[in-house]
Amino acid sequence: MMKDYPKSIEFGKKAENLFMSLFSKNKKVECTPSTEDQNKIEHIDCFCGGWSFDVKGQRKKKRQDDDFCEDQILLEIKGVFGFDGWLYGKAQFIAWEKSDSFIIFRREDLVNHYETNQGIYQKQSRDKDCFVWVPLEHLKKLKFSILPKTQNPIVTGK
Repeated sequence: MMKDYPKSIEFGKKAENLFMSLFSKNKKVECTPSTEDQNKIEHIDCFCGGWSFDVKGQRKKKRQDDDFCEDQILLEIKGVFGFDGWLYGKAQFIAWEKSDSFIIFRREDLVNHYETNQGIYQKQSRDKDCFVWVPLEHLKKLKFSILPKTQNPIVTGK
């Protein structure tokens, strides 16, 4: 398991840097990375235009999968050290990376969706963490924005 950890960190950092660059150019605002404590304790990766974001890099459903999962997102309830996962962090927004874009949700909307519907999602865990996979189809009623990886404007849904 630990051999994948540096790779996960690398994917996450690349996603964070790409998101900040795209958001900054698109919205014409400055984006700055969070401090190490904000990242670890509050689950905030960056600040852009006065908003706080936790950026999630692409994920595979199973480590041995060849491709990243495009039709579901992972909601982390408990982190790897057993503390609150990013779903219960302090970031205002969660930016989930897909192959062609970032989907941006209000974190509180994801919390409300999970808490209202948690009975339909199978909790999974490894060691101390706990998470669920949620089909994007289930989240289409939530307000969201799409930040394309090309230089097109942000598109808002719902």
